[in-house]
Amino acid sequence: TGKAFVHRKNFWHEDFSVFNVVTAYCIGYAMKNLETKLKKELRPGSRIVSNYFTLPTWSHSEKEDNVYLYKKLK
Repeated sequence: TGKAFVHRKNFWHEDFSVFNVVTAYCIGYAMKNLETKLKKELRPGSRIVSNYFTLPTWSHSEKEDNVYLYKKLK
């Protein structure tokens, strides 16, 4: 739609069901908990961009250098 909003907040206190794109630059040990939260709360079709650290069990759909793109299918 040509509009983007950046919300800089604590991941653990946010409801991700209202977002369709999430950008994360987290430390490695937090990625498992973040993956669980995103799988539970994001709507199908949502995208996650992660810089350097990967989501442990979620397969990325694209990768460029150390940037990973994930898409929630269901």
